Amino acid sequence: MGAYENIKNSLDTVYGKIKPDNLNEWLDDVGKITDIFVKGEGLQDFARKLELVWHECKGSKEEIVSEEKKKKLYAILMQIKEREPDYLVNQLKNIKLPSNVKKELEKQAFRILEQTRLGKRDVATYMILRIFVAQNKKFPRPLIDILKPSWPDDIFKAFIYAFIGSVISGKEEGNE
Repeated sequence: MGAYENIKNSLDTVYGKIKPDNLNEWLDDVGKITDIFVKGEGLQDFARKLELVWHECKGSKEEIVSEEKKKKLYAILMQIKEREPDYLVNQLKNIKLPSNVKKELEKQAFRILEQTRLGKRDVATYMILRIFVAQNKKFPRPLIDILKPSWPDDIFKAFIYAFIGSVISGKEEGNE
């Protein structure tokens, strides 16, 4: 039996125990399990190990692993990393934007920051989206990831501050 089956069976066992009359028996386990899934506890170490393996497979001159398996490993690694705020902040700091989008974002930077500071998340998101749409430019993947409503407000603010900071100090793709 593989790790997946073990985890699934363990979850099924805990699920079967969940009843009001035996709360003490399962409550701590459910709390710890929730931390793993919701908070991503332990995923950073898992991601580091996957990344080391991926780099080793990618850098190897021998065909140890098929290209298909390498792509699948990379997709899993990215799926884990994209849930990590630190990873997304670094992506935002290194984002390259077309010069016309960068110029428009620079003009609106203060307003976007102010709306973010005031907690007007929808307004800040709209302002950023509007600039890309008006310039007929593709919306970068890191921005899609940070604008998801699932992020807590304080994390969202950090994302926007990092993004606007990178725009102001920024990198350009060139005139597109």
